Order: sequence, then C-alpha cells, then structure tokens
Amino acid sequence: MKETFVWYYILLLFATFFSNYFLLKWYILRADRHKIRAMPNERSLHKAPVPTGGGIVFVSLYIVFMLLSIVGLKEVAITSYIVKICSGSFLVLLLGFFDDK
Repeated sequence: MKETFVWYYILLLFATFFSNYFLLKWYILRADRHKIRAMPNERSLHKAPVPTGGGIVFVSLYIVFMLLSIVGLKEVAITSYIVKICSGSFLVLLLGFFDDK
C-alpha cells in the first residue's frame, strides 16, 4: 500500500513539472500576444520588454500539487496544515497578480 503512494507522488511530481513547463510556455505566448509586458526602466535588468505574470502559473500549480498530495495522507492535522498553506499561497497569488498591474 505504501509503495502505491510513493509511485503516486513520483507521478504527481513529474506531472507537475511537465505541466508547469508547457503551461509556462503557453502563458508566455499569450502574454506576448496580449502585450502583458514589463517595460524596462533604470532599475530593471532587462533592456527590452519581457512578458510578466509567469508566477501565476507557478503558484497555481503549486496549489494544485499540494491539494492533490492530500489524497495519500491519513492524518487530519497534516491535511489541515496543507489547506492553510494553500490558502496563504492563494493570497500570495492574488497579491502578485495585482502587484504586476
């Protein structure tokens, strides 16, 4: 039974990695098309406009990964901590989204 959960987490990790890779590429294409860009100024490191808001993909997939990892957990205390971490991560996602505007 434990070995099944080990493979579940390994599969979940790889699925998260690959979905992150492809969703980030998709987001960058959409950000370029819709002109969601950070314009360079005297404090920035880039010289040309670059797409912004890619953190939305990272944090969203982090939350999904954390919620899907609850499946194998039996302890209610750990599950409640994960839900609290996901709630805080969602607040960080919203703050980053509105900060990029």
